Amino acid sequence: MAGFTGTLLSHPFDVIRTRMVSQSEPKTYHNTRQAFMTIARNEGRVGLYRGFLPTLMQIMPFSGAQFATYNIFKERWQQHYHADHISINIGYKHGHEIHIQSSFFCGALSGMVAKFLVYPLDLVKKRLQIRGFESGRGNKFGKTIHYQGFIHCIVHTIQTENLAAFYKGMIPSIFKSTLSTALHFWLYESLVKKLNNSD
Repeated sequence: MAGFTGTLLSHPFDVIRTRMVSQSEPKTYHNTRQAFMTIARNEGRVGLYRGFLPTLMQIMPFSGAQFATYNIFKERWQQHYHADHISINIGYKHGHEIHIQSSFFCGALSGMVAKFLVYPLDLVKKRLQIRGFESGRGNKFGKTIHYQGFIHCIVHTIQTENLAAFYKGMIPSIFKSTLSTALHFWLYESLVKKLNNSD
């Protein structure tokens, strides 16, 4: 329910971001407020929630995979190192130590795995979000397919491209998820430890 509520409230901003990134010159949207008003006026609330179904479908498995794999990696870490962090010496002449926190490392791995599992839904979401925005994309980004909905987007992608197409642009998305999830778990666990120690 928390994931559903967060997605419901934040999805219009995700649509706006996708469209602002995908537009060509001359720009259709110059800022967030103008983009919001233009989409609402020309396409209605439907326009602000394009791609909502695949977004909703991915939030539960993504969160589930994130936490499940994090716990698995954390258990393996504890079994191997028996500590919350490890120190690695780098450099030969002037030794420097870097500390790797288990929460950061395991969070990075869990973010990578979770994003890989749900990425096809993320791609479908973004393709649906630019539906109705053909004029703003121009010819520089190639042909924009007018998908009729979630199922049509999946079927059309399989028929005209291949299964590998569902992982287009995955590498930068994996990097983003890896870093953001690592920071999420590291900051969360660090704050919890500090709060517990302050009691």
